[in-house]
Amino acid sequence: MKVGIYIGRFQPLHVGHLSIISHMCETYEHIIILVGSANLPSSRKNPFDFDIRKQWLNQAFAELKNHDISQQNLSILPLNDDPDEKKWEAELAAQVNSVTEPSDQITLVGHEKDNSSYYLNSFSQWGYESVGRSINISATPIREAWFAGGLKELKPYEQYLSPNVAEYLTQNSQKYAHLLTK
Repeated sequence: MKVGIYIGRFQPLHVGHLSIISHMCETYEHIIILVGSANLPSSRKNPFDFDIRKQWLNQAFAELKNHDISQQNLSILPLNDDPDEKKWEAELAAQVNSVTEPSDQITLVGHEKDNSSYYLNSFSQWGYESVGRSINISATPIREAWFAGGLKELKPYEQYLSPNVAEYLTQNSQKYAHLLTK
């Protein structure tokens, strides 16, 4: 089976992420999405916990059209941060191995946006597919605008969020108010 792996923090999930996932639906039979920083406490850099991000990904996946990926061929798994790079790589490989077979053709799919993308070349046991950035957007300015606006202002970034993510940010802003002072 052709398996595609996508690693991201999705803080928050935006249309750039969805573009890569949509591409993966056309190319791979099983999609594994590893949600990074799953073990970290809420902060301005990582405000949203794993469960919220998994919910966003499941909702977005359900809304994607024209794909044959069944729910059982979609794996959304937590990926904890670890300062020891080798331990982090071992956990990532263990997560992938838990939902794949030895005969699977595994490909790591990603976009080399900056120095934080170094890990894309760390897994020689798998193939690698570099995907270009179809939309010039990053989660960082979305988060910064949201916090700068007192958790009430999403414009002009709302257009880059799926409706469920924008609605969540708007309706749950008080849950993250403690991060305004950090």
